[in-house]
Amino acid sequence: MVRLIFQLENSYENIAINEQKRNTLIICDRGAMDPKVFTGSEDDWTSILKNLGKTEKDIMDEYEAVIQLYTAPKEYYCLSDNPYRRETYAEAQVINAHYEKIWKAHPNFYQVDNYDHNVKSHLGWDEKCAKIAEIVKVILNE
Repeated sequence: MVRLIFQLENSYENIAINEQKRNTLIICDRGAMDPKVFTGSEDDWTSILKNLGKTEKDIMDEYEAVIQLYTAPKEYYCLSDNPYRRETYAEAQVINAHYEKIWKAHPNFYQVDNYDHNVKSHLGWDEKCAKIAEIVKVILNE
């Protein structure tokens, strides 16, 4: 899986490099550290990295920034309306915690949670997208 992620990312990067008439931003839904969450043990992950000739730092250095989106609030989380969602809400929370643990070492790590602390209410999808857009502007120095 990690090798596939690298291949996809390299393909997109080559397209971006060869598209000289536009500025291009590549946004990945999954990063090459993500499979670590589903790897059986730290030894298995170390073996994968060794086979790829990579370190975790090598992988982190491939990404300008990392934005972690929290799972939807429990009252909106449903398995029946999303055929790609396999985890229960509790399982998704555990996975979120693992993603945070593996990516938080990245120097440009951002999180988008489900709560607006100013008005003390849950964020909707549109509000989360607005937060993401603001983070991307910061990353791009705009």
